[in-house]
Amino acid sequence: MITLYGFFFDIAALLAIIALMYRGYRKSPNTLTLYFLIYFIPYILFFAAFAMPFAALIKGTPQQFAVGMDWGYIYAHVFLYLSFSAMALIVGEAFWKRGKMFLFWASMVAGIVVTIVNIMYPNTAMLDIASNVTLMNAQKIVGTLIGIYANALFLPTVILFAWQGFKQKGTFRVRSLILAAGFLVLGVGGPLHDLATTPGQFMLADVLSTVANITIGVGALYRGKGAAATPAQPSVSSNNPPRVDAPAAVNA
Repeated sequence: MITLYGFFFDIAALLAIIALMYRGYRKSPNTLTLYFLIYFIPYILFFAAFAMPFAALIKGTPQQFAVGMDWGYIYAHVFLYLSFSAMALIVGEAFWKRGKMFLFWASMVAGIVVTIVNIMYPNTAMLDIASNVTLMNAQKIVGTLIGIYANALFLPTVILFAWQGFKQKGTFRVRSLILAAGFLVLGVGGPLHDLATTPGQFMLADVLSTVANITIGVGALYRGKGAAATPAQPSVSSNNPPRVDAPAAVNA
């Protein structure tokens, strides 16, 4: 049940981030904030889909839990791939506006392919009684494909935001480096779930993923001390690298 408690914590943290972000978005609507909202909302459904099979354990029917978690893994990852596709929009909006829809649809197609493979090679999830941790036990081909898919998005995202951070100054530098750090940690912690084989590895993956999403949320909301809320539109000039302005800021 430790895994379930982790899902509840993740859902609560993401709901708080979304509430703050939406509050700012209503005051100052802009495209990048919208894409961050689209990124975070499917993540809540991802964790919720994983949490639902635990109802079988509460009812005392562990056999149903195993089957439910195997399918829950597939359903949950559909929402995760939607989140990945929103991340493609974020990167496109910041660095390649003309190609952002290409990135979005390429991500969607990749998600469909991985889902089909996952149906063909389903999981064999189980609850480890000694540690009280749920082992997803994804098939190696599925875990590998998810890792490749995720990092095909995460690595360029990390590089682009880190590059922008080192080139910019002040608020823009801090925001970009926070986002780069968050996506970097998520690029490690996320795929680790699909390759982990021990309770310790799963717990590490949970911690890394939670820290990563909170960090990304902080980066998306960050606007610097005393900075005014500005639309989150990238600005590009011949002398400066792309700059991602603050998503709609939240005033206390």
